[in-house]
Amino acid sequence: MKVEHGPVGGGGEGSTGSMCRTKVFRMAMGQLTHEEQAAMWVAVSELPRSVSHPFYEKLNWLLAEYGFDDFVETQCRLFYAEKMGRPSLAPGQYFRLLLLGDFEGLDSERGIAWRAADSLGVRAFLGLARTLALLSFAEGAGNESQEGSG
Repeated sequence: MKVEHGPVGGGGEGSTGSMCRTKVFRMAMGQLTHEEQAAMWVAVSELPRSVSHPFYEKLNWLLAEYGFDDFVETQCRLFYAEKMGRPSLAPGQYFRLLLLGDFEGLDSERGIAWRAADSLGVRAFLGLARTLALLSFAEGAGNESQEGSG
């Protein structure tokens, strides 16, 4: 933008003030396009199913073959309340998480939860939905350090 100062009232001899004239430079005007924007989100059900790691696929097959989930639920039933607080992970999923930590050298529940959240293949091994958060598994690890500090 350019600003010019000149005499007020058309520049005659009797003028005592000054006037500010502004010269405006124009820019090109954009044109509105009538295209529809594509959807910004994709439903989880429409995502392609990832292939699980062959080791975990075979392990899941073996665990199912020998009825691991039913066996573990039967063995752990005494340690679970009928209704108290929010529901926990199924015992079969919990033990799969522990196996995952052992196989991959993860030494904390938070590390295991992070690994499970990071990989769709591992989530398939665990039998978890793609959108399920694993915070409940890792919350116990955070409370251990707080209990001893009081």
